Formats: sequence, structure tokens, C-alpha cells
Amino acid sequence: LARGLGDVYKRQEIADWLEHDDKVETIRRLMGHLTPRTRQILEAHYLQGKKYSEVAAELEISESAVKKHIMQALKLFREKMGKV
Repeated sequence: LARGLGDVYKRQEIADWLEHDDKVETIRRLMGHLTPRTRQILEAHYLQGKKYSEVAAELEISESAVKKHIMQALKLFREKMGKV
């Protein structure tokens, strides 16, 4: 029984990783649909861990502009990821 459960957990873990890989690939593909500026802002905030204020200061734009770019990108992701 223990081995059977272990196999089930391993299969689920593999399925989870494959689903994760698919989502990562979809996000990478969607990043290509963003404007260069929106992509730059998204990467600075999510990948580099910068605060809105830091991104705004670096790019010499308002924090509300940073937020607008991020919201637009996330909206696109939600729309497209829902169709995946």
C-alpha cells in the first residue's frame, strides 16, 4: 500500500511540474505581446523585486503609471491564461 501511495504522489508531483512548466511557457509567450515598456516594468517589479516607487524613480514616471502598466499586463495574462 505504501508503495502504491508513493507512486500516486510521484505521478501527481510530475503532473504538477508539467502544469507549472506549461504555465511558465505561456507567461513567457505572453510577455512577448507586451510593449517593451510594460515588459520592462513587469520584470523590474516581479523578477527583480523592486517596489513601484523604485521602478517609477528609475524610469522617471509616476507610481500610478507603473501600476497601470502592471494592471494591463496582469489583465492580459488573466484573459489568456483562462483560455489555456
